[in-house]
Amino acid sequence: MILLLSPLPMELHPLLQLFPFQETGNCLFGKGYRTIISDNEHVLIEAYTTGMGKVRSVATTVAILERSIAAKQKIDCAVLLGIGGAADKESIGDLLIASDTLQWDLEVQPGRGKSGIYPDGGGIEYTDERLSGVIHAAMAQADLAAFSGTSCTGDRFLASERRDGIASPGVIDMESAAVLTVLNRYSVPSAVLRLVSDTVTQGRPKNLRNFIDDRLPNIWRAVVSGALTFSQGDDIVP
Repeated sequence: MILLLSPLPMELHPLLQLFPFQETGNCLFGKGYRTIISDNEHVLIEAYTTGMGKVRSVATTVAILERSIAAKQKIDCAVLLGIGGAADKESIGDLLIASDTLQWDLEVQPGRGKSGIYPDGGGIEYTDERLSGVIHAAMAQADLAAFSGTSCTGDRFLASERRDGIASPGVIDMESAAVLTVLNRYSVPSAVLRLVSDTVTQGRPKNLRNFIDDRLPNIWRAVVSGALTFSQGDDIVP
């Protein structure tokens, strides 16, 4: 099974228009959908909205994974895709395929420790290198540019004066590090993608929904292609 996640309905909507998904009902703070893609063999894809923010997205992700375990459904891979803000010089429309994630607003010892790091040294979460590479290759085949960097997660909106300490290149969001923490603890190979939708200097597109509906369909199509390739044990050569 392939698991596809987005924080908000508007981010998942373009995916649901590409394939014959059927709604499966609510899952805590999100809603689920399911479809089967036939390509030599039947591949089940489940898609969910997780809800916005670290707490909601974690609760929903745990519920999804526990539901899969109860149903004895093996998750081959998971991909989280959503929008986010530029960490530094990234532009609107740039696409991040994250190599890692951290919580930029986690400051356990103010002024004494590195933001995003727990006292035990944990805090940075890494995506699956092979899955991310396969999705990179799928994007290249679709003539979609993507860059590698860090997805910086926090529950607060990040004012421009605090961006100096944020990893760059990267994208700022409200769910990635939290969701990836859960997926990694359940040993699910995972990738995180974030489309830059706003910057300090450029602001945000006048119509965010139109921007998402214009940019995300092709990205979702490439994500599905890459996830299918990964789940079948293959690689894409760009």
